[in-house]
Amino acid sequence: REPYPLDLAFTKNSSEKDWLDVADFIQNNLTENDIRKAFENLPKETQDKISEDLIQKLLIRKGDLKKYASDYFKFLERKVMLTGTDKKDKIVVTRLPNNETEVKIYRLKKSGEELESSKIYSGKETKEIWIYALSDDDEFVVKGQSKSSIRVRLLGGLDEDKYTVSNSKNVRIYDYKSKKNNLENKGNTSVTLTDDYDVNQYNYKKPKYNSTLVMPNLGFNPDDALSFGVVGTYIVNNFVQNPFFQKHQLKANYFTGTKGYELAYQGTFPQLTGGWFYGLDARVTSSHYIRNFYGIGNETINLNEEFGNRFTNVRAKEFAFSPSINWNKNASTFSAKLKYEVLKIDRTANRYISLPNVINEDVFTSKRFGGADVSFNYENYDNKANPKLGMKFDVRAVYNMNLENTDRQYTSLETGLGFLHYLTTNKRLVWSSYAKAKWLLGDGYKFYQMSTLGGNNDLRGFRFNRFYGKNSFFQTTDLKYEVGKIKNSILPLSYGFFGGFDLGRVWNPNESSDKWHNSYGGGFWLNAVDAISVNASYFQSSDGGRLVIGIGGTF
Repeated sequence: REPYPLDLAFTKNSSEKDWLDVADFIQNNLTENDIRKAFENLPKETQDKISEDLIQKLLIRKGDLKKYASDYFKFLERKVMLTGTDKKDKIVVTRLPNNETEVKIYRLKKSGEELESSKIYSGKETKEIWIYALSDDDEFVVKGQSKSSIRVRLLGGLDEDKYTVSNSKNVRIYDYKSKKNNLENKGNTSVTLTDDYDVNQYNYKKPKYNSTLVMPNLGFNPDDALSFGVVGTYIVNNFVQNPFFQKHQLKANYFTGTKGYELAYQGTFPQLTGGWFYGLDARVTSSHYIRNFYGIGNETINLNEEFGNRFTNVRAKEFAFSPSINWNKNASTFSAKLKYEVLKIDRTANRYISLPNVINEDVFTSKRFGGADVSFNYENYDNKANPKLGMKFDVRAVYNMNLENTDRQYTSLETGLGFLHYLTTNKRLVWSSYAKAKWLLGDGYKFYQMSTLGGNNDLRGFRFNRFYGKNSFFQTTDLKYEVGKIKNSILPLSYGFFGGFDLGRVWNPNESSDKWHNSYGGGFWLNAVDAISVNASYFQSSDGGRLVIGIGGTF
């Protein structure tokens, strides 16, 4: 990715003929003997069959060099960055027939206008042109009545700039809000005035490739058995980069223990300034065991010992859709979501939930819910990928309504606080602790909307959703030791082991219980920075042991 912005900056005024001429020169002057002599200068240990293979590949690429040159030129032409000078400039954009756009840049001198550069771009090849006038007083002129598909972004930069636009189609103006500019003749052009330095100032590194990353997701736990899937991330880079233009993530998982699948989508759409961005989340599942149900209460008995692990499983189909507006700055994140959810609990034979008088029969009919979700999160770490020092604070409020019976509604409140600190000077031994409480206000909730404990993040020795309550609290404490690092240029790795202790309970109306549940255990972890993680843990509780293995990327 690194050569791309440099090539874009240095070859902005070149033509396809220039690229083909250079390719022709290389083909005529770089001989096979030259290439072989270059490889002879390498250490003898590297001069083997691999070297011969590389030589043959270079010779093939040399033969096709004109094709590569033409393809790369067309790629560079898709998005063009042009600059004026640090003196007074006049930039003239002319819309021509046949979907072409001409850009001329003049120096404004006392003696008159002096042409600095001129080039015509075709809409068949060029999608956008970014023109930075840089400093001093500059003038932009956009003229010509022909239509063009090329989007032109005009960036005035420092000092006072003047804009005259007679054809505003596909033209955007960006300039400093605090600077005096002449926009009287801008016509209907879209104008963004902001003092955001990253928007207004020229940075040759700004253009980036779009990127795609696909990571595996493999796991095992007593509820899902073996699960496997993929997480795909597609990042779109354009003019707005906060730090990207768009990010799309798609997760697909299949659970062998339940023969069910899960599809989830998460979209992130940053805005121009201020750290604000839109979000979109969606999730759909087949009928699979999404949770366990042992009954409601803090002292429900472990039914699996007598009836088997599947006895407490609950099958459900789910669809969820949630648009959001979010804000992120430094270590803080705010999110406000609208929620829509459809959920259908299955009545499955030989399951605890299907026994008479265990749960209200109404729970087996399809339900539609709507609501709002507002949260604030603060996370500040010395190194986000492998933290040794830091803290986390989060607070969240959720309002939920049954759309078929609007009298059935409730609000949930939850808050958590965690700390992390190294205990040795080499920072290999790290202590961490996190505590979280949740309250339900109102009585319009179903059992699957209650506070639950048990799973990977709270009482790790208990199965998912082991305890159901109206209110809940848990606290986890871990000691993590980094054994070492595997340094390489492709994917640096760190690995180690950890031990942990959990404590928690739930509360329910009309239940008198003083019992606190705990679990303890440990495991092994391996992390690749911002890429993939591997972990295995075993935690013990009053219900027995729980083994969890996970391999995958993040969503």
